[in-house]
Order: sequence, then C-alpha cells, then structure tokens
Amino acid sequence: MPDDSSRRPVDIALASATEREKYLLQIFESDYQFLRLFDDAPDAILQVDARGVIVIANRTAEQMFGYNRTELLGSNVDLLIPEANRAAHADQRDHFMQSGAGRRPMGKGPGDLLARRKDGTVFSAEIALSRVKSEASLYVTAVIRDVTDRKRMERELEEERAQRNQRIEVLARLSSGLAHEIKNPLAIIHARASDLAEMASVGDVDRAQIEKTCASIVQTSDRAIRILRGIAAMARVGTHDPMQPASMYEIVEQAVDLMREQYRMSGIQLTADLPLNLPMVECREVEISQILVNLLNNAFDAVDGDSLSERWVRVQVSTQPGAEHENQIERLQIEVIDGGPGVAPEHKERLMQAFFTTKPVGAGMGIGLSTSRAIAEDHGGQLEFRECNGHTCFRLTLPVHAEKKEAAG
Repeated sequence: MPDDSSRRPVDIALASATEREKYLLQIFESDYQFLRLFDDAPDAILQVDARGVIVIANRTAEQMFGYNRTELLGSNVDLLIPEANRAAHADQRDHFMQSGAGRRPMGKGPGDLLARRKDGTVFSAEIALSRVKSEASLYVTAVIRDVTDRKRMERELEEERAQRNQRIEVLARLSSGLAHEIKNPLAIIHARASDLAEMASVGDVDRAQIEKTCASIVQTSDRAIRILRGIAAMARVGTHDPMQPASMYEIVEQAVDLMREQYRMSGIQLTADLPLNLPMVECREVEISQILVNLLNNAFDAVDGDSLSERWVRVQVSTQPGAEHENQIERLQIEVIDGGPGVAPEHKERLMQAFFTTKPVGAGMGIGLSTSRAIAEDHGGQLEFRECNGHTCFRLTLPVHAEKKEAAG
C-alpha cells in the first residue's frame, strides 16, 4: 500500500476529513489568488462567446472602458468598438472564430486598432486573442492594452526626428556661407588686435585710436557670437525647453545673421525692419529660430531659383494691439516677404501639408512649413501664407505674455 507521500489529489475521497478540509482550503485559496490576479491584471481581459456576447470581464476592463461589470456581462463586445469600425470588427471576429487559429499575440493583428469608452472617447489599443473550446461552446479571450500614451510618445519622437532632420538640412545648405561669416569676423579681430600690438611696440599710443579699435573688436566679436549661437540653436532639439520670455529682436537678428552671407554670395538683398522697442514673447527660442530660418531659406530658394525674380527678401516685424483680437492679448507679427515668382494657385492649399514641396527632387524634404506651423500653433500663434502687393508673404503671429522691454540693438 503506498505511503502518504505518494497520495494524489484525486485520492481525496480516501483521505481523512482533516486532509480533505486542507485540500479544499488549498483549492479555495488558489482560486482566490487567481481571481485577484485576473482582476488586477494591468490589461483588460474579456471573454466572448461565438455571438460576441461578453461572458467574463475583469476589473481593469471596467476601469478602461468606464462600464461596471453588470453592464459589460451579457452585452455584445461591439459596444466597445467605435461605430464606424463595428462591421469590420464583426467580420474579423467571425474569421478568427472559424480560422482554427489558436491564438493571436499582442501587436500581431491589424494595426491602429481603436476601442471606445462609455463616454464615447476613442483610444488606441493592442489586442491579443486566444480561442477556448469547451464541450458546449467556443469562446474567445481578448487581452486589451491601452497604448494611447505609447502612441503619443511615438508621435512626439517622430516629430522631434522630423524637426532635427529639417534643421540638419538647413545647416548643411548654409555651411559654406556660415564658414565665411565666422572667418570674416575672426580676420577683422586678428587685424585690429595686430594694430594694437603694433601701437604698443612702437610706443605710438593714441587713446582715441585705441578706443576705436577696441570698439571694432567688440562689435565684430559680438557678430561672430550671434552667428555661433544661431548655429548652436539650430543644431539642438528645443522641444522640451520651458517657455520663457525672450527678446524677439535678438531672435530675428540672429536668424537674419545666419542667412546673410548666403544671400550676399548670391546677390540677393536681405533687409530687416526691426523696431527696437519690441515686446518680450514667451516661447522656446530654438523653435522660433527654426521657423524664421526655414522661412528665410524658402524665400532664398524662391528668389534664387527664378531668373525673373526681383532679387530681394524683406523681414518686417510689428505688433498688433490686443483690442484687435478676441482674447485681448497683444500679438507680435513677423512677415517674410520675397520678390520671387509667387505660389501657383494649385499649390496654395497644400503649402502647409507635410512632405509637399514645390522644390526640385532632392532640394527639400517638404516638412519645413508643416513643422513650422505646428510649432507656431503650439505657441498659441499661427503661421499663414499671404500675398502682399503681388509678392509671397509668410506671416508668423505670436501672442505676447510678458511686459514690453526695449531690445538691445
């Protein structure tokens, strides 16, 4: 006769009352732990029958969809599908039921799945399916994961990647001009410093001449510093920078300085109408600089690419009183106007669309304007295409939230 150590659970009928009680308690505790694990799972778990009627739902499903369990049980699973997708979902469910496939892992089904909450909101979801066959019926267990946050992060990363690629594209095009822009100030500084050294060596010290030479060095070095700051700003990602008051005079001046040499080398006149007493604007400086450099780059291409163009580009900065707007907030307006051939009527509606470009193949990615518009809107402003006296004009408008402050010219 086998000893106690070889007794199996199926021998419970032969076990003592104490052993049976202990065994039943173990079963109860095991079931209880399973129910807790089932209810507290991080994903929603539903089981539906062949008709799509929900027969099992965990607590996470209640929290995810906003229905209590009484509302879920006995309802058709289509309740959790957006109305526009219900017909397709029913076909997919029937196909899975009849296909004989035992399971479909998470993320292996149709992409961009959508689910619907009780309040009508729709969210992105991933769903894993498995078939469970009993003697009486066939069921499908669905494990549902809310991937809204992950999709948002992927979208943000893609936007950052697009912005970075666009900045790299612009810097690559400006590289030769920027080399000259940095080289020339350094040459001037070197020459002025040599003059000072020569004066000191011969003892010919003229106070007025020294002051003039030092002022030239300071002015020239300031110019080089602005250019280097502009390059640094274009090279880095500013998406996560905090909004803070910034001098729009300095931001516009910096963008113009970055582009000036490229314009000069092509014989295009670049002018900027910059009032000194401009208001400070709460913004991410890197992103606003990116918009302006992109607009100046597009204006350059429009003028340089057409032999009949008037060879000029003008930047105009002004303020709009708050009384002219519904929210009574003063706005700063920056217009980039060019003497190019204008925009063809059939292209005007698509200018701001991602990956649309009127430039030759290889000359642009078609993301500059769409990215710039998104940045402007994120700042509570707007970027729009206009025509000014027959010329192409892009207008950037930003709300002013800080006190006016005279910018250093």
